[in-house]
Amino acid sequence: MTDIGERPAEPTQGIWAFRFDVQKLRKRLGLTQRAFAKLLHYSQAQVAKVEAGKAPPTMAFAAAMDRAADTGEVYQDILNRMLREAALPEWFGPFIELERQATAITDYSATFVMGMLQTPEYAEAVFRAAQPRETNEQIGERVRERMKRADQLRRSSLTSLWVVIHEGVLRTQVGGLVVMQKQIDYLSQIAQLPQVTLQVLPFSAGAPPSHVPFTMLAVKGTSPDAVYSETPMGGQVDYSPVAVKLAAASCDRLRMAAANEQESAEILRSIAKGA
Repeated sequence: MTDIGERPAEPTQGIWAFRFDVQKLRKRLGLTQRAFAKLLHYSQAQVAKVEAGKAPPTMAFAAAMDRAADTGEVYQDILNRMLREAALPEWFGPFIELERQATAITDYSATFVMGMLQTPEYAEAVFRAAQPRETNEQIGERVRERMKRADQLRRSSLTSLWVVIHEGVLRTQVGGLVVMQKQIDYLSQIAQLPQVTLQVLPFSAGAPPSHVPFTMLAVKGTSPDAVYSETPMGGQVDYSPVAVKLAAASCDRLRMAAANEQESAEILRSIAKGA
């Protein structure tokens, strides 16, 4: 799966809606925009941008609203909820539910490390590349949501996680040298878990059997019930037997072309040392 940035069709629609809460509070207090800005200890230009939807609100801005209105953490809670909703677009929901229920997951990572196995630093770099205009709060919420997926590795009902990672994914310095070293070290640790099989598809294997990433999921047993794939515009879960059969065939070829577990562990160590 690409795990590119989980980009919704309109990534900030819910957060921009917070501007209406700002406008309502200002009008309830009977203040001009200038007076309201002074009360919040912000410039009028900053308040005007938030009210017009030209700048995303921050948690500090919401906290200033709570202080001005003596509302505890009401506006901070509203913004937090909007941040969480924006962090997981609607089209990603079906996959997340399947991931939580799956007994076996098989993933081919051709662009980025799959989300479940990303470190926080790596995930942040991925999100910042896909969402360069988002605030630290928005990016932080996206990272926190992604990190929750690591809990799946501790589920006793997840009996198999088989991951094939293209060598190009490991050599692309997402977030820089230090971030990649930490990410590769983490993959080496994960590969030692009894339910995890990790293979690297090396450059020497030539043209890969699939040029796009995908994830197969089995809800009962080990036979896949669905296949998930992404594009920059969104993702989809396909339950059709034809799609699942095609993905399974591609996966078999990927496994055969990839280095075995021992060789893959050595590739990870080699890249970590040379990175």
